[in-house]
This record gives sequence, C-alpha cells and structure tokens, in this order.
Amino acid sequence: MTDPVPTKNRLERLHAALDSAANSFHNDRDESPENQPNREGSALAVTAVINYLRDMKFERRLIEPLRAILAAFADVDDGTSNSLFIPQSSEGGAPPLAHRRAADLGMASAIVSLLMTREHGEEEAAVRVVSVLNACGTTVAKRQDVSETSALINWRKTLKAGKKGATARKVYDGFCSPPQYENLSADELLQRLRQALSPESS
Repeated sequence: MTDPVPTKNRLERLHAALDSAANSFHNDRDESPENQPNREGSALAVTAVINYLRDMKFERRLIEPLRAILAAFADVDDGTSNSLFIPQSSEGGAPPLAHRRAADLGMASAIVSLLMTREHGEEEAAVRVVSVLNACGTTVAKRQDVSETSALINWRKTLKAGKKGATARKVYDGFCSPPQYENLSADELLQRLRQALSPESS
C-alpha cells in the first residue's frame, strides 16, 4: 500500500513542531533559582519526535525511552519525584555545577586564557569575555556586590586549581589544547564563544 503521507511532509511537520517548541523554550543560561528554563519547550520537542517516530511506524520499544522522558517532565511539573531526574549524590563539599553552566564557564575561562596569550591583560580579557556572556544571557557572579569581571577571574582561578569539577576542566582543557585555535584572532575567539552560547548567532 502506498503511504498516503509522504516522508517529506512528515519531516516538514516535525520541523514545524520543533520550531514551535524552540520558541517556547526559555533558553536563558542563568542558573539562579528565579531564572530557571521552563520545561514546556523541551517537552514539546520530545513530543514532536515521538509523534514523528510513530508516524514512521517505528517499533514501540524504540520510542519508549522518549516516552519515559516525557512522563518524567510531567511528574516533575506535578511535584512528583521521578528517578530519571534525581541527581546522583556528590561526595561531600558543595554540590556540582549544572553541566551546561560548567561547560559555558569552562569555555569562557579558556577564552580568557587564550586572550591573555594575545597581548590582553587578565582583566581586559575577562571584561571582553563577560561582555559576550552577558549578551548571551549568562551571568557569572552569584552576589550583587561582586562584579561580573571579578567573578569570572576568580572562577577561572578556582577552575585551574581543580575545584570546579570534571566537566568545566574538560571543556577548559579541550578548548585550550587544540592547535586550530592557536591562529585565531581575539575577535574570532570571542565569536566562537558567542556561537557556542547562542547557536542562532552563527
């Protein structure tokens, strides 16, 4: 039997649904409690993929992990615990940073280090990086009496001392090490950071 709905049409429907989900997603990277991304856009995106896979007659077992994520979103919104979203306990000390924030600030710290090899002082480099971070909705300081520039300088020093967790360190080392960044200008490095924080700017 001929499929009455061509695959191209289904892909177009998927794209439209994902576009709607993206418009609903609060993509602010500030991790403060009063400024958390809502889950509506993420749930809509997962729903769109599930509907597409169903339309394409994928086996139920292949869709089940996505359905579990969708159910977990609903549980969390209803105030119900769900094992998918229970963080693993850390071994003493402060709880680890959220993965996205750790990655963002790890990259920002790496850019500061790279700018310092391009005739920028530490403060000048931090000021330029903070300008990009803030323009993309990312803040560094947790207290109002600490400037964003000072907060980033201190964050980088703490990271280099091995006290910001594995994710931030991995991103920092990964960005500082590759030879492809050695010949990039200061402006090109800042553009790389801008693109990573706001993919739509690329």
